[in-house]
Amino acid sequence: MKPYIKYILMIFIGLTIVGMIVLFKVDSPYIKETLMRAISDGSLLVGVLYIGSSVLVFVSKQEGFDGISYSVKFIFSKFSTEKMPAYYDYKQTKKRKEGPVLPMLICGIIFIVISIIFAFV
Repeated sequence: MKPYIKYILMIFIGLTIVGMIVLFKVDSPYIKETLMRAISDGSLLVGVLYIGSSVLVFVSKQEGFDGISYSVKFIFSKFSTEKMPAYYDYKQTKKRKEGPVLPMLICGIIFIVISIIFAFV
């Protein structure tokens, strides 16, 4: 997949969510203040969701949740006959995850900037 396709897809999804929020919040599209406020609210929501998701993906890629996943699997292995390996062995066999951190972060910043622009227009 070409790198710019990720950005286009994320921006399209974000604009779709913003459009749905605008449709639900605006009673009369002819009132400028209501329309600008709805676009600002929708853009802020999408921006915060994208930035929050990118932070979670980044922490996951840095193996920040491995201890929690090992603990949960260890607890549930007590109810089954399967033997759980040691934590060191578990970390060695686990593969690094890939995720779109940078595209989500950039799209989140773009939507927050759009939100700020529409909030003060």
